[in-house]
Amino acid sequence: MHMQVFIHRSLVLLSTITLSSFNLHENVQADKNYKYKAQLGCTEMQGDFMVKKSFDSIVAFPLCARDSNQNVLPITGFDITYAERGLYEDSTGLPIIFTDYTHAKIDGNSLPKKWIDIFKERSYKGDTIFFENIKVSGNSEQKANGCKPLRIIIR
Repeated sequence: MHMQVFIHRSLVLLSTITLSSFNLHENVQADKNYKYKAQLGCTEMQGDFMVKKSFDSIVAFPLCARDSNQNVLPITGFDITYAERGLYEDSTGLPIIFTDYTHAKIDGNSLPKKWIDIFKERSYKGDTIFFENIKVSGNSEQKANGCKPLRIIIR
């Protein structure tokens, strides 16, 4: 019995250390100079955190980009990743928090109705939404690397 508890605790500790040692979305250079800044609903969001009620109220609005002069530029496409946290049971019946990742490429500047419905029904405190590889219209080459990725964490 003591051996099973020891093994279980060791595995949980090892998993926690491994998962906390890297983050899939932290590979973007923090000091990179972006030409554009993405905004959900063309709103001035401060910080990465948003209350669920606020997120639900603007998630259906289009994504846009602003340049350094605050000019609004339309988005032609982006990638979205939804990191949905959930409470599950491990093999011994103990609760464990696990993150499910869902990813899609979106053409245009708005989320499809299916995604909006998913967010309104299932998003919860701690979930994270990433908008990446954002293509800006008006950018002569329409390069995705010119727009800073957007990360929203539901509070």
